[in-house]
Amino acid sequence: MGIDGNGKYFAFYDSSTNWIYVLSSKNKLYYNSADGKISGKTMSQYGNRTGHHDFILTQVRRSIAK
Repeated sequence: MGIDGNGKYFAFYDSSTNWIYVLSSKNKLYYNSADGKISGKTMSQYGNRTGHHDFILTQVRRSIAK
């Protein structure tokens, strides 16, 4: 988790694209304390088109060690 001028965020990899934006440092999901949502936008082209919705974190799962 990080903090910038927009608040607390989680950085994420957009694995649904092969564009260079998959690793963009601007891919951030921000925490909204008013409604408890964690959401944000991707920097990939399809994610920045008019009418597309934010990414919303719906579940956090612990990794299973192998």
